[in-house]
Amino acid sequence: MKARCTECGRTYEFELQAGERLDEYECKCGGSLRRIGGSLSDKITKNRNLQIAGICCISFILIVLAGFSSPEYDPTEIKEKAIEVSAAELYSNSIKEGTPVRIRAYVIDSQDGTMRICQTTRDEFGETLDYDRDIMVEGDFQAFYENEEVIVWGIFRGPSSYVTVLGSERTVPLIDNAIVEKTGNRYHM
Repeated sequence: MKARCTECGRTYEFELQAGERLDEYECKCGGSLRRIGGSLSDKITKNRNLQIAGICCISFILIVLAGFSSPEYDPTEIKEKAIEVSAAELYSNSIKEGTPVRIRAYVIDSQDGTMRICQTTRDEFGETLDYDRDIMVEGDFQAFYENEEVIVWGIFRGPSSYVTVLGSERTVPLIDNAIVEKTGNRYHM
């Protein structure tokens, strides 16, 4: 270890034995000694801290770069490029995955960021909601009321599965990155 006199500045180099302390020694001039430079353990700790800081910086850069490379969809672009589709087309897989789509439908179930919608069908009894062809919608939106008519713009992701309240698995079309707007109409049973 290296030590320097606080009075005259003379430098000493020596090894302390177990149990010895630097303040037990003094300079030839009578001044007290202060350790200079770091111990090996201090250098190892500094080196380890630098390594950790380096890893953190590299990780941060990688996360930022990954964020820039992930496909973000501009809502305006989705609305401009969206094609009008029906539930039947989404179920038939005639629409290519990744296609911006637009659909007008009614809300069956809704929570913040996810909802199920369906269109109406006509039969001998009149117009009814087609619950057998529900569509999963995910995006950054607030919950809507059931039976509200909405227009959904988003990216068609293909079939997606979920577990129903009764525990069965159901596979339905998924529209992601959705922009949802109310039309002001409601379905009345």
